[in-house]
Parts: sequence; C-alpha cells; structure tokens
Amino acid sequence: MSEDSDTPAGAGPTPGPSTSPPPGSATGLGARQQSAGKLEAGQQYGAGQQAAATAAQKMTPEEQAIWDIDFGVKKSIRYHARRRAFYDRLENWTKILVAVSGAAAFATLIGNPDHWFPKIATAFVAAFGLADVVLNFGARARLHEELYRKFSELAVEIATTSRAAAVDVAKFRALRLTLETSEPPIIDALERECWNAEAESRGTDPQYLQELSRLQKFRAGLS
Repeated sequence: MSEDSDTPAGAGPTPGPSTSPPPGSATGLGARQQSAGKLEAGQQYGAGQQAAATAAQKMTPEEQAIWDIDFGVKKSIRYHARRRAFYDRLENWTKILVAVSGAAAFATLIGNPDHWFPKIATAFVAAFGLADVVLNFGARARLHEELYRKFSELAVEIATTSRAAAVDVAKFRALRLTLETSEPPIIDALERECWNAEAESRGTDPQYLQELSRLQKFRAGLS
C-alpha cells in the first residue's frame, strides 16, 4: 500500500506499515496472559518468546518472505473491511436522510403548502441526493468489498502452501502487487492502525507496534 499526505513528516516508527514485524517478536498466548497479571504467565511469556525466536531462526528465506507477504495481505484485509463498512454507513445514512426529508416535506405540503419547512426539507433532499450521486458511496463500498474478497482469496492460497519455494514467493508477491495497483489512495493513519491490529493478533511484542499521534488516531477513527 502507498501512503497519503495526511501523516506529519517523520511520524511513525520503523518498520513502516508496508513492512511486517519480525516473526521472532511474536509472544503469543504467553504475552496476553502476562498482561492479565497471572503468575504462570511469566513463564509462558518467556517460553513463547523463546519458541517464536527459535522458529524464526529456523525459517528459510522463502518462508520469511511468505510470512512478510501474508502479514501484508492480512493487513489489507483489515483495511478494506474498515473502508467498506465506512462507505456502507454513509450510503445507508444518506438514504435514510433523503427518505425522512422527503416524507416530511410531502406531509407539510399537504397540510400547509405555504410553510417554509417544505422548502428547507426539499433542499435537504436535493443536497443528500446530490452527495450520493457525486461521491457514489455505494460504488466505493463495493470497490472495497471486491478488494477485501480478493485479498482474502490470496490469504487462503498462501495458507494452503505447505512448503514455500522461490516460485511461490514470486507468485504471491506478484499477486499482492497486482491487487495493490487497483487500490484507491490509502489513508496512512488507518493503514497503520490495521498494521497494529494484525501485529497484535500475532502476539507481536508492543515495542514493534506503530506509534500513532492523537491526530492520526482521530483520522483513523473517522475512516
């Protein structure tokens, strides 16, 4: 994914949202239990870190590349699910507001044709209808739905690869890049938030998570 211009210069740590956390940073169940303050969690946390680090060391370059690609694909799935839901909400609210404004204007016209309210309500109907036509919330939601579906299909294909080879890495990387070329401009703050969500789901150590400013968190929340 590319980055848009809503991120302040220098914001966000390395690695960036287009990379993935190292496999050895995953702490798994032990980390989650340790945060709950359980005594035995400390032992599981250490064991989880050691096991993850050992697994990372045993990874071949191809397996490491597949791990990185899979992380990026799962991040994109989260991103497009969020954007799809955002535009679905806008489309639904626009339809509701048009229907309510139109019904109110019609009811007032029947009772009192000279009242000022029908004119205001009619203006709202026109404004909401024009916004839906110009911004085309439904089409935008369907675009993100399509991207969500295609990234999900790619994730399934990656998951069914038992032994990664160089040819698999090249194929999956090409498929991911092909999908990314069809993406609309990316909201960097939301992408970073999705990066963190995917990293946390894999039990990544908090030190590897992206840092978001208050403005970035607010921007992601609006998306």
